[in-house]
Amino acid sequence: MPLSDTQTISAWSAPAVKTLSGLGIMKGDEKGRLAPTASATRAEAAAVLSRTLDKLKWQQ
Repeated sequence: MPLSDTQTISAWSAPAVKTLSGLGIMKGDEKGRLAPTASATRAEAAAVLSRTLDKLKWQQ
């Protein structure tokens, strides 16, 4: 799902957000919003970290 609030993403972070969302690491909420000015919850941060480790094929 494309992010509906890409116009609110800072120019300096837009390339990284585009890459990470393209890889499925960063995903929007149920309404397709990234909410770049909001604070991330611990659950959201854990989900991003988990998806990053999955992409890196991290093994325990």
